[in-house]
Amino acid sequence: MFVLFAVAALHAGATDLPKMEISQNGNEAALLAFNSNVPKTFEITVTNENNAVVFFHKTTKKLASYNENLDFSALGNGTYCICINYGNQSLNNKIMVSDRKITTENVQHLYEPYMKLDNGQLNVSFLNTAQKGVFLNIYKNGEHVYGYNLGKKLTIHKSYDISNLTSGEYRVVVTDDFKDHIFTLRK
Repeated sequence: MFVLFAVAALHAGATDLPKMEISQNGNEAALLAFNSNVPKTFEITVTNENNAVVFFHKTTKKLASYNENLDFSALGNGTYCICINYGNQSLNNKIMVSDRKITTENVQHLYEPYMKLDNGQLNVSFLNTAQKGVFLNIYKNGEHVYGYNLGKKLTIHKSYDISNLTSGEYRVVVTDDFKDHIFTLRK
């Protein structure tokens, strides 16, 4: 009885996950569609091969569906990563733009790291589903400031004293087996 309930609950939960679809919409343009059974606030980030942000949008209201036409004509050929971050989870897909044609890979559903700066302590929590090496790097103005090996455990909870960092904006990158999770930290 319990096994049947657990399987039914797991199946029901799996169908409730938001979905991301990408389709070509003209020359060097893609239509990004986000759909969720439960309205959510989310952020869309598109980065190029150098992890530079080429598009960013953050919703202010909870939405169940959203469409965005992404025009890559000015950016040119290359590989781009599209990430829709909703809470501690994200939908990720790589798209390749080549000779006015857009191709995509399969969408990956990932868990996002949680970070909080509290009294000079950077607290990081992450569900490492791949159980492979996870690393945290901090940059200021493109220069590497700190690097940490977070380990390979399924659940990672770490705290780092960064009280000695000068005021300013920092880029925090958590790298797991699937992608670079990029955050901005203001101190």
